Amino acid sequence: MPNLVNQATKIIAQIDSQGVANIFWSASKLHREAPSLRDFLPSLAKRAEAVIPEMNAEGAASTILAVGQLPSDSKLFVQNLVSGLTQRMFSILQQSPPREMSNACWGLALCGHADTDFMNSVEEPSLVAAELTGCKQRLVEYDMPQILMSFARLDISGPPDFLDLVSKKLWPMLKGMNAWGLCALSWSCKRLDWPAVRFFDVTALSPLPASPGSSMPVVP
Repeated sequence: MPNLVNQATKIIAQIDSQGVANIFWSASKLHREAPSLRDFLPSLAKRAEAVIPEMNAEGAASTILAVGQLPSDSKLFVQNLVSGLTQRMFSILQQSPPREMSNACWGLALCGHADTDFMNSVEEPSLVAAELTGCKQRLVEYDMPQILMSFARLDISGPPDFLDLVSKKLWPMLKGMNAWGLCALSWSCKRLDWPAVRFFDVTALSPLPASPGSSMPVVP
């Protein structure tokens, strides 16, 4: 790995937006096994800032998520980068599939980067895009719960019609949701104190009214 890092350092000015995203993702997965990647992060972050205008939704979202998964001390090198990536995602919001939306939101949550304007603009485009691309199953089982967890972790309640929109879209499909999705939804709703949302019996995998004082499952 040190040899690869040395080579990347030599050609840093030639690394394109996809290459930047790939290296950040590698750093998030290999930071324990390859500590030499940590020393490369400041240079990589500077290069990333230069290529942000070229990034598509997948590249920007995966980079935000990768940064969120870095150790806390490594995140100090890339604080400005997260703001730039968020602005890029905001500018291409309408072209961003739900998967990229959910990855970006969860990455921001892991970074503790509470960009209220971006988060409040996420929900409706995600739901509409899911209908257009036919990816409802993934939306229900993974993307939407992860987006809601991001709101909860950042303590952002969402826009006024946010709760109604989510309930209307997801309620008819809860019967088929997996355990992780149900846990994520119920934990998020409880944390954000959304009394209008019905909580779920995760063990039975069936929707039930919330009971006062009921304990909420821990989300993995």
